Amino acid sequence: MGHHLSALPPISSDVEKYFDYYEKIALWSKVFGKENLNIRVYEKNELVNGNVCDDFSSAIKLPFDLPSTETNESLSRRSSLACHYLLGKGYQPNLIKHVKRNIKDDGLKILPGRAEAEEFLKHFDASNNKLLNFLGRKTLFNREFDAYPNESNFIMEEEDYDELLKAVVSYTVPREKKKQVLVVGDSHARVFSSKELQRKTRRINWNVCSVSGATLSGLSNPNSKTQALNVFDKALEKNSKRDALVFLLGEVDVGFVIWYRASRDEVTIKEALSKSLNNYEALIRKGKMNSPVFVLSAPLPTIPDYGAIGDVAKERSKIKASLEDRTELTLDFNSQLKSLCGRLGAHYIDCDVNVVNEEGGLRHEFYNDNPADHHYDESSYVSLISDVLFPGLRSVLFNKRGLKK
Repeated sequence: MGHHLSALPPISSDVEKYFDYYEKIALWSKVFGKENLNIRVYEKNELVNGNVCDDFSSAIKLPFDLPSTETNESLSRRSSLACHYLLGKGYQPNLIKHVKRNIKDDGLKILPGRAEAEEFLKHFDASNNKLLNFLGRKTLFNREFDAYPNESNFIMEEEDYDELLKAVVSYTVPREKKKQVLVVGDSHARVFSSKELQRKTRRINWNVCSVSGATLSGLSNPNSKTQALNVFDKALEKNSKRDALVFLLGEVDVGFVIWYRASRDEVTIKEALSKSLNNYEALIRKGKMNSPVFVLSAPLPTIPDYGAIGDVAKERSKIKASLEDRTELTLDFNSQLKSLCGRLGAHYIDCDVNVVNEEGGLRHEFYNDNPADHHYDESSYVSLISDVLFPGLRSVLFNKRGLKK
């Protein structure tokens, strides 16, 4: 039913199905026969000795007593609030388990407001009345709401945030136990060095090799200004025992170099694009020799057609391609890159579906607040990477369910 920052889940078809006890019991009755069912009401005053173990022993007439133990108890209000908050922010499961175990207990249980509780139970009156008739009972659930507060206590207070912060800060993972992931790319790859991203992935050590201005087109040029290939090769060799490799390249090519080369060298855009992809293929093949490879789609262009601000935008003003043309080429590049990854057995991570708006341009939240900065807004990009890369990457790193390539 998902995770909601509320004491009771919003009414939905899934919630209605989950709490429709009559339908569940009616199905069991059809299969096993009503006479073979022993329905127990899970309320303390309904259980033998107020204990589920004693109640179970009595129901099946065990000739001995089951040892009683307290387990699977409901979380405290603060612990539940903290877990829901972290789940909603996409933090990794081990951190959430640590917080659950270590956050200071406030001794309270989650309670909805009185009116909210009454309305929620009332929604299931029809099903519960059928259940009463089926069981031959006059009452079933406690309908006294005097113990409920006027307002729900499922709200994070300042003290709750303080205790959550203490629990999170106490969580550490020894470096040697972390998974080692190498990130190779141009300046856009620096997002993997952000504190916000690293807080979400405490079991991963990110080794980021980022070369500003690195181009795929220039990887085969021994006289390139950035000497990116030499830098990348050294990083691949140094991190040869890595657990995974992430590539993030191509934005400089589709946003500038391909257009510039096509004009200067009198080659077609298609030919210039093909050279970039061929160089990317060689790099991916090299990377796959030591680890699984993940390839992120190239970011869409953000530099407008006119009024260029900043050194990068002024340099790129040498080309006449419009923002629309550059966006179209980027999408074409990413489409071909996806096919290339499929052939090579690399994991392609498609960001385009999440960043393109209805008009075919970049969604507003990905533009940087600084008009001179052509990179995506860091917070929005981290959130996007969390959604599209982390699930598959964790599956590979921590041997969970397999990832489709």
